[in-house]
Amino acid sequence: MTVDPSVVTLLRENTRIELRNPKLSLSDANLSALLTGKTFELVPGDGEPRKEFVVVPGEKALLHEPDVLTLTLTAPESYGIDAGQPLILHGVQVGQVIDRKLTSKGVTFTVAIKPQHRELVKGDSKFVVNSRVDVKVGLDGVEFLGAAPQNGLTAGYVFCRAIKAR
Repeated sequence: MTVDPSVVTLLRENTRIELRNPKLSLSDANLSALLTGKTFELVPGDGEPRKEFVVVPGEKALLHEPDVLTLTLTAPESYGIDAGQPLILHGVQVGQVIDRKLTSKGVTFTVAIKPQHRELVKGDSKFVVNSRVDVKVGLDGVEFLGAAPQNGLTAGYVFCRAIKAR
C-alpha cells in the first residue's frame, strides 16, 4: 500500500489501520462511499515509528481498544443482526456487535462495550433487538411505530438498564 507522505509521521506502534465497508444509512447520505467501495481508515496511535501493520476489519476495531468489555448474547434467531451493527443506550452508541455465529442453542453474538460505557452494564442489564418498525392495526387505521428514520436501515441491539422497584 502506498501512503500519502503527509501522514507518515502518524504511523506508530499503536496506530491502527481499519478496513471499512460502505454502509447505506439515512443519516449519512454519502453515495460516493457506496461507489468507492471499501476504504482504509487510519487511527493514529503513539509509540515508536513503524512501517508494518495488520489491517483490522472495521467491525472488529473496537476489540483493539484497551479495557473494552466483551459479552456473549444468545438469541433464538439472528433477527437480521450482523457484525458491525451498533449497541444503543438512550439513543447513544455504546458498543457494537463483533461477531454472529449459529450454534445448537440458537444464534450467539459477541458484542463489545466501549471502555467509557462498561460500568453501565450490570447483572440486571437487558439487550433487546431494535426491530426498526412495528405495525399496529386497529379499528381507527394502521399505525407504524419504530426507530427514528435515520435508524431505519440500521438494525442493532438496544441496551436497556433494568429499573428496580422501590
